[in-house]
Amino acid sequence: MQKWLITSVLIPTALLSLRANAAFDDIKFYPQKIWDFEITSRYLSTTSNFSSAGGSYVSLPSGWSYTLEDFNFAIRTTVPGSNWAIWGDTQMSAAQSKTSMQTLSASGLTHGRIGTDFILYQDAFSIIPELSLLYPITTNSFSNYSTPALSDGVMTISGKLYLQFNFSNLWVEGFSGYVYRDQGRAALIPYGVVAEFRFNSWAIGGNVQGFSSASNDTNSTNPAIQNLWITSVNAGSDLFDAINPQLLETNAWVRFNLGKSFAIFGGGGATLNGANMSNYWNAQAGIEYRMGASEPRRSRPRSDVERFNEETSDGVDQSLFKNNTPAVPAQKPRVNKNTSPKNLQKELDNTEMQIDMKSYNRNHQPNPSEQEPNPVDNP
Repeated sequence: MQKWLITSVLIPTALLSLRANAAFDDIKFYPQKIWDFEITSRYLSTTSNFSSAGGSYVSLPSGWSYTLEDFNFAIRTTVPGSNWAIWGDTQMSAAQSKTSMQTLSASGLTHGRIGTDFILYQDAFSIIPELSLLYPITTNSFSNYSTPALSDGVMTISGKLYLQFNFSNLWVEGFSGYVYRDQGRAALIPYGVVAEFRFNSWAIGGNVQGFSSASNDTNSTNPAIQNLWITSVNAGSDLFDAINPQLLETNAWVRFNLGKSFAIFGGGGATLNGANMSNYWNAQAGIEYRMGASEPRRSRPRSDVERFNEETSDGVDQSLFKNNTPAVPAQKPRVNKNTSPKNLQKELDNTEMQIDMKSYNRNHQPNPSEQEPNPVDNP
């Protein structure tokens, strides 16, 4: 089977690289002189669609299903001396649509994409714009009824704005933006909230994200041809090329740092709500390799202060600088205004006189045995 051939070719490659734009991997970091290689594998399955009104879903006919396997490769690097990154990715996908009458399969490269992001503002929080251009390698034709869709198959121009907060062990981010799609597809407004708890060598995170249609699909007034094509080649799944889609999904993941250069992660998620969109669940896993890494991956952009390394090998005893408590100047003893040199001498003379008088009294007291007899006692 074609998808097993893809797996056997790409799994060895996955041990050497990892993608930088997973569905739950929006962390923006800007270490200097770093090349980040990633690959992520995703499995997605769906057997129902959200209704056009939203809030409920309708199951596909019994025995019908659509499954998709993705392998996404990406590279990301930072521009030396600035908080600016450039990245790109491509994706290999294998799809299978199954109905009671037939099973269709397809595989191939879906797109090539290039993007950039940078820190526009950084203080208590960071403002990070992101721009990207995706060009389709595999396109869809509504007159072709023999090949299931691997993607929307349209060119997109995307702009997003990230608002990122970094605490001691918690990273929180919110984003929104605008996505233009050609060939008459509806433009989209993506949005989401992401949080990740970081520990010494691992992290756990989750998100809630989605998109809404910002314009009408060209076939909004006459959807029959497009809907027939979806039913025929995608087993009725609205995952791709749906008319005016909306979606809300959630994901959770865990990440482990394997030293300074490698990291692995895995997780999954499911849809929460939508309209004209497939109701699905997915599982993802990946591995990351960082070339030139001097420390494990960190999500918080480094400040100039953190990049400064103090010289400590110049022979100076560094223990002299460890006490950061400022020295308190010694206070002069308070002088009693009444204790002048003249008064002090007078007090000393009085003390000496009292001592002499006590000594004289002790030495000249009469002894009772030497007293003269009282005449009254001798008649």
